[in-house]
Amino acid sequence: MKKHVFSAKALEALKEFEGNHYVSNSEFACVPSLCPSGVWTYSYGVTCVHNGVRLTSENCTPDDIRLRQFMSNDVVGCHDVFYKKVEEFVLAVDCRLNIEVLPHQFDALVLHAYNCGFSSTIYEMINESKCVRDIAYWWGNHYVIGGGKVLKGLKIRRCFESDLFLYGWEFVNDVKSYQNYVIRSKNV
Repeated sequence: MKKHVFSAKALEALKEFEGNHYVSNSEFACVPSLCPSGVWTYSYGVTCVHNGVRLTSENCTPDDIRLRQFMSNDVVGCHDVFYKKVEEFVLAVDCRLNIEVLPHQFDALVLHAYNCGFSSTIYEMINESKCVRDIAYWWGNHYVIGGGKVLKGLKIRRCFESDLFLYGWEFVNDVKSYQNYVIRSKNV
């Protein structure tokens, strides 16, 4: 089986969904911020982990000394951390697939994994060659809860990923236009 490739278009979509944590009016150019799910992240959504512990709003306050290690004036270094993390997810997704998937389907899987980890259900459905529509339907309705509540941003993101998986880039096009489409037509 050939190795899958994460597309440049998917990388741009990932950056747009994650947003960056670069601040112009701060002592540092790259600083951690709290995502809507209550997890501290930096660069483009890279999770802050200190001594093997994921830093969250429950175990880390904004003035916690542990966050200092993620502050930097090296924007290139922050980008490098992001690209390395993406490559880790690309390899991990590729290893979980026992069958060939289309390039846009692989992109969707990496986008999903980067945001919420690896769903054994999705990979079981794919590796068992379940109906693509069933996979997309399941996908669009799971992993939308953060901090104990359904988050609009996660719902939009799951819709984007599942539609990308099902229909390809021609349908989702780009993050901004897709977000507008979903808000208008899917009552998210």
